[in-house]
Amino acid sequence: MSDTTAHDSGIAVSAPKGAVRPGMIVPAIIDGIALDGRGVASASGRQLLVRGALPGDEVDARVFRRRGGRLEATCVSVRREGFPRREPRCAHTGQCGGCTWQQWEPGIQHEMKRRMVREALTRAMPDAAIEVLPVVAAGPEFGYRNKMEFTFGKDETGAVTLGLHRAGRFDATFDVKHCWIAPEGMNAVRAWVCEWARRNALVPYDPRRFGGALRHLVLREAAATGEVMANLVCAAGEMAGLDELSEGLPKELPQVKSLLFSVNTRRGDTAHAETTVLLSGRPAISERIGDMEVTVSPVSFLQTNSAGAERLYSVVGEVAGLSGEERVLDLYCGIGLIGTWLAPRAREVVGLEQVPSAVHDANAMRERLGYTHVQFRQGDAEVVLPAWADRGERFDVVIVDPPRAGLHPKVLAALVRMSPRVIVYVSCNPVTLAANVADLSSSGYRIGAAHPVDLFPHTPHIETVVRLEK
Repeated sequence: MSDTTAHDSGIAVSAPKGAVRPGMIVPAIIDGIALDGRGVASASGRQLLVRGALPGDEVDARVFRRRGGRLEATCVSVRREGFPRREPRCAHTGQCGGCTWQQWEPGIQHEMKRRMVREALTRAMPDAAIEVLPVVAAGPEFGYRNKMEFTFGKDETGAVTLGLHRAGRFDATFDVKHCWIAPEGMNAVRAWVCEWARRNALVPYDPRRFGGALRHLVLREAAATGEVMANLVCAAGEMAGLDELSEGLPKELPQVKSLLFSVNTRRGDTAHAETTVLLSGRPAISERIGDMEVTVSPVSFLQTNSAGAERLYSVVGEVAGLSGEERVLDLYCGIGLIGTWLAPRAREVVGLEQVPSAVHDANAMRERLGYTHVQFRQGDAEVVLPAWADRGERFDVVIVDPPRAGLHPKVLAALVRMSPRVIVYVSCNPVTLAANVADLSSSGYRIGAAHPVDLFPHTPHIETVVRLEK
């Protein structure tokens, strides 16, 4: 394979072999898919990861970074398609780091996600023959997000923008005209708040110089009720125009039932707040997942696809196979949705969650439903679960839905000591899922089929459910 580089004319010309550097354009034959969804090829003896390409594609790719012996690139032209492409609906395709797979139909996306789950499991357990079932679609492919985090910035004229991060950049954003995976209520609120910021000549936060005030607008919209929560996150507690915001936004867009103002003075560019106050409306909004009425607060963990969450919990219920006699542990339970979903088919359900507000919301939902055989407790799984194992606490079925990093070694060891008959592992990260499942397999658990569920259309992200039986 010859290497090429681009001149100002845009024409690719040959470069010496072994001299591939950021900025060059190289031809690439994509022969695999990485576990983050990028196409895999090779260039000058190095692995080349190409954003916007899938196996079978022959492309020209612009290299933008060399990291850890690998080259990272973006597809700039397609010579031959491995899978047919379509015209993306979104005008921001190529700019945005979010919906990187819009050019492929959902069926193609599903096949790639299934392949990624299979690849992760095979790498961790090369001798195991684990069945990976076809991906389950979970709701519409557009307008599915119930939470979006928009970031303030400036355009080339200096005007305030409110959009999303450019692909691969923490310090650069672009102005969003319309986000297709966000529902219409969110798009309307984003546009109104952006105009409000411009009218008041407010200054966006600069993540490099640590100046300015406006940081993020975090929006949540309940699919079942249409209620919207808007949380303005700033770097300072004083802000011009807050009266106009608190009065004008709910008046012009009455779907905004909760308007909050949060302060984050940390340098890290996140929406995590140190303090939050209510500007208008209620402190939470109402959502419905199946028969469950869910109270959504600013820090509640809820799957970002409400219709997908319902489908995911149905799969968890099917995989758990409860008879009504089991004592169930819902580990990392959040606001208690999985445990509450399973409650009608269990003798007892205990949920464990570290975040106090989430436990409060979970118990409030339990009380509304009248589930006296369900309880949610607050605590760190790394501390609580080993203590429970020491005192002989036992569960028939354990549901684990850990963060992307997977199960902490202390939690994994405690689970093995508690020896539940069935563990149902719910994961958003095939890599850590595979590593944890391999550990449990070596501790005497038989691995069932993997059930991928697509909660995140147009992205490489996938939820997977696996049953492990003693």
